[in-house]
Amino acid sequence: MKRAKYVLLLLIILILIALGMVIKTLIQNKDTNDYQLKNESNTVRSTSAQNGLNRDESVKVDSNSLELGWKELGITPIQTIEGTHYTFTAFDIVNDSVVAFAESYDKNIIRFFSLNNQAFIDSIELEHIPFEIFFHNNILYILCENNIILLIKDKQVINQHIVENKNTYLFDKFLVLNDNISLLMSDGSSCYFEDGKLKNKESLVFRDAEVWVLKNSNFSFVINDNNNRIIYSYNSKEELGSITIAGGTDDIYCCIDKIYPVNPVQMARVISSSKSQFQEDLIKLPRKNYSFIKNDYRIHNDILYYLEINPDGLLIKREHLKR
Repeated sequence: MKRAKYVLLLLIILILIALGMVIKTLIQNKDTNDYQLKNESNTVRSTSAQNGLNRDESVKVDSNSLELGWKELGITPIQTIEGTHYTFTAFDIVNDSVVAFAESYDKNIIRFFSLNNQAFIDSIELEHIPFEIFFHNNILYILCENNIILLIKDKQVINQHIVENKNTYLFDKFLVLNDNISLLMSDGSSCYFEDGKLKNKESLVFRDAEVWVLKNSNFSFVINDNNNRIIYSYNSKEELGSITIAGGTDDIYCCIDKIYPVNPVQMARVISSSKSQFQEDLIKLPRKNYSFIKNDYRIHNDILYYLEINPDGLLIKREHLKR
């Protein structure tokens, strides 16, 4: 009888131990499920925030910024073997209410969108791939493959030029200096429009003089004229990369690469003006991480327009450079 009591007591103890283990397991599973649900909820919110532009509406961040999603633009980013994404080849601001994008994925086309309601407005189909576009005095300048420059007004080709003795694959950008438009090449030379004709120049034309940038050390550069006179000079605390003339009216604006000796080394692109002898960084341009657009900024009448491109779309920003 006594032995039976011990056996019964032992069974009760074992049952209690087993029951305790079951309860502990249930509690752990509940905590795990709660943790997973919490993380899934956070992930959904994070993804929703990141994909906020995957919708039909655009977002006007402020009076000088506007977000546009790829869906609105009808663009599907395509990843390249280099790891970036092809989106479009060039952009420009037509006026305060219209933006244009040049594309060459399935067709060679220039498409126009409203900056007021982000609606598609119109398009121009081209025979050749558009590399670069620029609007000046109500005329659309288009640099195409095969060394062709088209001038279009009201959707009609009003002039066509063939760039001679230059490889237009090595172009830098269209820009305007003193109300004169030029195509700047990567070597500093240019194609200059004068009296309806296209002329080759060894440099850019500013105030009836040819000017070019000369980097004379890792920390300094000068802008000379065709008489080899120094018009502007600049000495930097930071090491300099490339310096290119970006446009201007009364003053010359330059895009300057500055190298910062941190680990890893970082580079910043800044827009600066000859008005301050390039001592003041007016705007720091964003890095080109997601999609490589050769020219992700434009200068019109002392106003800078530039792009921030991301997986969901792009942000068009505007800054007044005259201060």
